[in-house]
Amino acid sequence: MRAHVLPDAPSLQLDSWSVDDAATLMTLHVTSTQTAVPCPVCALPAQRIHSHSTRMLGDLPWGSSRVRVRLRVRKLFCTNTACPRRIFTEGLPRGVAPWARRTQRLAHCLAHIALALGGTAGARPGTAAPAASADAAGCGGASVPPPHGTPGDLAGPAATRGAG
Repeated sequence: MRAHVLPDAPSLQLDSWSVDDAATLMTLHVTSTQTAVPCPVCALPAQRIHSHSTRMLGDLPWGSSRVRVRLRVRKLFCTNTACPRRIFTEGLPRGVAPWARRTQRLAHCLAHIALALGGTAGARPGTAAPAASADAAGCGGASVPPPHGTPGDLAGPAATRGAG
C-alpha cells in the first residue's frame, strides 16, 4: 500500500513547505492542477479564471508535528450564457469535502478517536497529542474495535422513583 502526503495527489501540486519548530507545525503550500473544471450547474468545462482563493485544511500529523495544508484553488467564469451560475470555485479533489476545515482522512481518524474514547472524552487527546492519538485510534493502520451496544436503562433505578 502506497502512502500519500497529499490527498488525491494527481490533482494537487506541492509548491513549497515550511516547518515551525516552536509551534510543531508543518505547512504544505499546495495548488490544484485540475485542467478541465466543470461548472457545478451546467457541467460545461470552464477555463477562464476570475480569481484565486486559499483554503486552510488540517491533515494527519507527521511524526510529532501538526500538518496544515494551504490549498490554493481557482474561481472560474462559466461561459454558458444559459447557465444561472456565472462564477464558481473549482471543485476540490477527492479527500477534501466542500467547506471542510480538515481532510477526510483526518476527520475519519478523529471520528475513530471519539468512538473509541466515548465522545467528549476523545476531544482532549485528539488535540493535545495528535500523533499519539492518531496511532491509538487506529489511524496508523490498525482497526478500531466496534462499539458496544447502548445499555437499555441509562439512568438506573433512580429514574423511576418519582414516577408513580
